[in-house]
Amino acid sequence: MRITVSVCRKEGRPDYGSEGASCEISFEVADDSPAAEVAAARAYWSAWCRAAVDADLAAARPAPAPRAEAPPAKERRDWQTADHGEAARRTDGRTGRRAAKDDDDDAPRTGRALMAKLKDFDERNDAQVFKHVAAYMKRRGNDARMVDWGKADVADAWEEAVRKIGEYRDSDRFQDALSN
Repeated sequence: MRITVSVCRKEGRPDYGSEGASCEISFEVADDSPAAEVAAARAYWSAWCRAAVDADLAAARPAPAPRAEAPPAKERRDWQTADHGEAARRTDGRTGRRAAKDDDDDAPRTGRALMAKLKDFDERNDAQVFKHVAAYMKRRGNDARMVDWGKADVADAWEEAVRKIGEYRDSDRFQDALSN
């Protein structure tokens, strides 16, 4: 008597793909074999085929992507806090400009963002940094509206604003406002 055992399985993969594996074994047993012996042989070879299919599918499975750890949360510093004022006071000694560019994470990238930051600072601190920066840029020949400034103009104006904010924070008026 000839017995054939077959196991076939298909698994889905990402992007609508799939992977399949199959195993088929044919074997012969004597015609006068007891039914229990035939059943045991069939169970043995069925289990063997299932294991082979499982192994093939496992080998074809894509390795799980390593879980990327979330980057550490950036330390959020409000540009108006005293520690940023310290950064504004670190200058190169010659021109009064900031020496290091490492604190520019919160620097505005557009004229609209610069205007919003400066107006917000002025409102919170009863200062006139916005007016000063606008006049500074006008003296440098930039007559365009602040919201229309390019990246270079915004960066230059931001440097001047940080310098002016540092001066303001050093002033007696700011210290008096803090004590009240």
